[in-house]
Amino acid sequence: YIGVVLYDADQVKAAASVEDPKDLYESQLSVFLDPFDPEVIKKAQEQGINHSWIQSAQESPVYKMAIKWKIALPLHPEYRTLPMVWYVPPLSPIMHHIANEQDLSVDGYIPAVDQMRIPMEYLASILTADDTHQIRRVLLKMTAMRIHMRAKTVGGVDELKKSQLLKEANTTAEELEEMVRLLAVAKYNERFVIPTGRREMLDDLYFMQGSCSIEDLAPPEGRK
Repeated sequence: YIGVVLYDADQVKAAASVEDPKDLYESQLSVFLDPFDPEVIKKAQEQGINHSWIQSAQESPVYKMAIKWKIALPLHPEYRTLPMVWYVPPLSPIMHHIANEQDLSVDGYIPAVDQMRIPMEYLASILTADDTHQIRRVLLKMTAMRIHMRAKTVGGVDELKKSQLLKEANTTAEELEEMVRLLAVAKYNERFVIPTGRREMLDDLYFMQGSCSIEDLAPPEGRK
């Protein structure tokens, strides 16, 4: 997935300077801007950002996964480089350990750490500066998405327990439907939202090509 994310460059240093490494994730999120906010759009236009970039930011899959749904996490935030390549923690290694999916409960879908094929602490050491709470939150939401689609397509899931799981995961059926759309069935243009180039905004390259001689470009020792 590739997409545009608007951010406040003036807040980058402060975001990378928080004392507790576990606060770096939320600190970096605070740097990102809402592309639907009229004030953000106005400021972006004043900074010379054209409409195609703003529209791409509004349709960005990266914005949805990292900021709106908060299921993507930055790689090694403790390095304080504020990385722009984010990852969704893997879910399959956890689901293999569930013995009885019919008996749906929150505790059943988030087993003890020592039962996971990929320990939660290991994922936290890579993606959240050892903050296992954020890893648990993401995995719970991904699990809720899986159970929601199971109930919709296969059945056999108790609706009351499913609603309890969605509440525990702090999500809704509508949000999970959006996640399924992007993560499973989205087309190429939805996964890679890249704004088109605006050639009319560039300088006259043809004029510049004819007005700049080789003698002016060459170093002094090569002008003989």
